[in-house]
Amino acid sequence: YNVICEIWEEWGKLTGRTYTPVEEYRTDDADTVFVTMGSFSGVVMETVDEMRENGINVGLVKIRLFRPFPVDDVISTLRKFKNVLVIDRTLSLGSIGGPLAVEIKSVMYNADAKPNIFDFIAGLSGRDVPPDQIAGIYHTAMDALKMGRWENYYMVGLRE
Repeated sequence: YNVICEIWEEWGKLTGRTYTPVEEYRTDDADTVFVTMGSFSGVVMETVDEMRENGINVGLVKIRLFRPFPVDDVISTLRKFKNVLVIDRTLSLGSIGGPLAVEIKSVMYNADAKPNIFDFIAGLSGRDVPPDQIAGIYHTAMDALKMGRWENYYMVGLRE
Protein backbone atom coordinates (compact mmCIF):
# COMPACT_ATOMS: atom_id res chain seq x y z
CA TYR A 1 0.00 0.00 0.00
CA ASN A 2 2.65 2.52 1.04
CA VAL A 3 4.84 1.73 -1.96
CA ILE A 4 1.93 2.28 -4.35
CA CYS A 5 1.09 5.62 -2.72
CA GLU A 6 4.76 6.70 -2.91
CA ILE A 7 4.93 5.84 -6.62
CA TRP A 8 1.68 7.71 -7.28
CA GLU A 9 3.17 10.71 -5.48
CA GLU A 10 6.31 10.56 -7.65
CA TRP A 11 4.12 10.22 -10.76
CA GLY A 12 2.16 13.29 -9.67
CA LYS A 13 5.35 15.32 -9.38
CA LEU A 14 6.41 14.26 -12.88
CA THR A 15 3.07 14.68 -14.64
CA GLY A 16 0.82 16.86 -12.48
CA ARG A 17 -1.71 14.00 -12.28
CA THR A 18 -2.22 12.69 -8.78
CA TYR A 19 -3.98 9.57 -7.58
CA THR A 20 -5.17 8.29 -4.23
CA PRO A 21 -6.57 4.86 -3.30
CA VAL A 22 -10.04 6.33 -2.73
CA GLU A 23 -11.29 9.40 -4.60
CA GLU A 24 -14.46 11.46 -4.12
CA TYR A 25 -16.51 13.34 -6.71
CA ARG A 26 -19.20 15.84 -5.71
CA THR A 27 -19.70 14.32 -2.27
CA ASP A 28 -19.65 17.46 -0.10
CA ASP A 29 -23.39 17.58 0.60
CA ALA A 30 -24.37 14.05 -0.44
CA ASP A 31 -26.16 11.56 1.81
CA THR A 32 -25.96 8.90 -0.89
CA VAL A 33 -22.94 7.92 -2.97
CA PHE A 34 -22.27 5.49 -5.75
CA VAL A 35 -19.10 3.45 -5.30
CA THR A 36 -17.33 2.18 -8.41
CA MET A 37 -14.03 1.02 -9.78
CA GLY A 38 -12.55 1.41 -13.24
CA SER A 39 -14.61 2.13 -16.33
CA PHE A 40 -17.90 2.66 -14.51
CA SER A 41 -16.62 5.83 -12.91
CA GLY A 42 -16.93 7.98 -16.05
CA VAL A 43 -20.58 7.17 -16.73
CA VAL A 44 -21.39 7.50 -13.02
CA MET A 45 -19.76 10.97 -12.94
CA GLU A 46 -21.97 11.96 -15.86
CA THR A 47 -25.03 10.55 -14.06
CA VAL A 48 -24.14 12.33 -10.81
CA ASP A 49 -23.93 15.63 -12.74
CA GLU A 50 -27.35 15.03 -14.35
CA MET A 51 -28.97 13.99 -11.06
CA ARG A 52 -27.59 17.06 -9.29
CA GLU A 53 -29.02 19.26 -12.06
CA ASN A 54 -32.37 17.67 -11.15
CA GLY A 55 -31.96 18.44 -7.44
CA ILE A 56 -30.75 15.03 -6.22
CA ASN A 57 -27.60 15.40 -4.10
CA VAL A 58 -25.61 12.28 -4.84
CA GLY A 59 -21.89 11.76 -5.23
CA LEU A 60 -19.31 9.25 -6.36
CA VAL A 61 -16.59 7.43 -4.46
CA LYS A 62 -14.10 5.79 -6.80
CA ILE A 63 -11.95 2.95 -5.52
CA ARG A 64 -8.69 3.15 -7.43
CA LEU A 65 -6.81 0.44 -5.50
CA PHE A 66 -8.35 -2.99 -4.87
CA ARG A 67 -5.35 -4.99 -3.65
CA PRO A 68 -4.15 -4.37 -1.07
CA PHE A 69 -7.63 -3.16 -0.17
CA PRO A 70 -7.41 0.38 1.31
CA VAL A 71 -9.33 -0.48 4.49
CA ASP A 72 -8.70 2.71 6.48
CA ASP A 73 -9.35 4.97 3.47
CA VAL A 74 -12.62 3.21 2.68
CA ILE A 75 -13.84 3.38 6.28
CA SER A 76 -12.94 7.04 6.75
CA THR A 77 -14.61 7.95 3.45
CA LEU A 78 -17.79 5.88 3.56
CA ARG A 79 -18.61 6.48 7.23
CA LYS A 80 -19.67 10.04 6.24
CA PHE A 81 -22.61 8.85 4.13
CA LYS A 82 -26.03 7.46 4.90
CA ASN A 83 -26.35 5.27 1.80
CA VAL A 84 -23.65 3.54 -0.26
CA LEU A 85 -24.63 2.12 -3.67
CA VAL A 86 -21.82 -0.19 -4.80
CA ILE A 87 -21.80 -1.06 -8.50
CA ASP A 88 -19.86 -4.20 -9.35
CA ARG A 89 -19.18 -5.34 -12.88
CA THR A 90 -18.87 -9.01 -11.90
CA LEU A 91 -20.19 -11.62 -9.53
CA SER A 92 -17.90 -13.29 -7.05
CA LEU A 93 -18.66 -16.96 -7.65
CA GLY A 94 -19.72 -18.77 -4.50
CA SER A 95 -20.33 -15.49 -2.70
CA ILE A 96 -23.36 -13.30 -2.20
CA GLY A 97 -22.73 -10.37 -4.49
CA GLY A 98 -19.93 -8.57 -6.22
CA PRO A 99 -16.36 -8.53 -4.94
CA LEU A 100 -16.18 -4.79 -4.28
CA ALA A 101 -19.42 -4.80 -2.28
CA VAL A 102 -18.34 -7.84 -0.27
CA GLU A 103 -15.06 -6.11 0.62
CA ILE A 104 -16.86 -2.89 1.57
CA LYS A 105 -19.45 -4.69 3.70
CA SER A 106 -16.63 -6.56 5.42
CA VAL A 107 -14.57 -3.50 6.34
CA MET A 108 -17.62 -1.45 7.35
CA TYR A 109 -18.94 -4.21 9.63
CA ASN A 110 -17.02 -2.96 12.68
CA ALA A 111 -17.00 0.73 11.73
CA ASP A 112 -18.54 3.09 14.28
CA ALA A 113 -20.82 4.61 11.63
CA LYS A 114 -22.51 2.12 9.34
CA PRO A 115 -24.17 3.31 6.14
CA ASN A 116 -26.86 1.34 4.35
CA ILE A 117 -24.90 -0.63 1.74
CA PHE A 118 -26.51 -1.77 -1.50
CA ASP A 119 -24.82 -4.07 -4.01
CA PHE A 120 -25.69 -3.78 -7.70
CA ILE A 121 -24.28 -6.07 -10.40
CA ALA A 122 -24.30 -4.31 -13.78
CA GLY A 123 -22.53 -4.55 -17.11
CA LEU A 124 -22.06 -8.32 -17.15
CA SER A 125 -20.61 -9.70 -20.38
CA GLY A 126 -19.44 -6.24 -21.37
CA ARG A 127 -22.93 -4.74 -21.58
CA ASP A 128 -23.15 -0.96 -21.59
CA VAL A 129 -24.71 0.64 -18.55
CA PRO A 130 -26.16 3.98 -19.66
CA PRO A 131 -26.83 6.90 -17.31
CA ASP A 132 -30.55 6.12 -17.07
CA GLN A 133 -29.72 2.69 -15.62
CA ILE A 134 -27.30 4.27 -13.15
CA ALA A 135 -30.08 6.67 -12.07
CA GLY A 136 -32.36 3.64 -11.83
CA ILE A 137 -29.91 2.10 -9.35
CA TYR A 138 -30.39 5.12 -7.11
CA HIS A 139 -34.19 4.92 -7.35
CA THR A 140 -34.18 1.16 -6.66
CA ALA A 141 -32.16 1.72 -3.48
CA MET A 142 -34.36 4.60 -2.30
CA ASP A 143 -37.50 2.49 -2.90
CA ALA A 144 -35.96 -0.39 -0.91
CA LEU A 145 -35.20 1.99 1.97
CA LYS A 146 -38.83 3.17 2.01
CA MET A 147 -39.98 -0.46 2.25
CA GLY A 148 -37.43 -1.14 4.99
CA ARG A 149 -35.74 -4.10 3.31
CA TRP A 150 -33.44 -4.88 0.41
CA GLU A 151 -31.80 -7.80 -1.34
CA ASN A 152 -28.23 -9.03 -0.97
CA TYR A 153 -27.64 -7.77 -4.49
CA TYR A 154 -29.55 -6.51 -7.51
CA MET A 155 -28.90 -7.40 -11.14
CA VAL A 156 -29.10 -4.48 -13.59
CA GLY A 157 -29.66 -4.52 -17.35
CA LEU A 158 -30.21 -8.23 -17.96
CA ARG A 159 -33.82 -8.10 -19.18
CA GLU A 160 -33.18 -6.62 -22.61
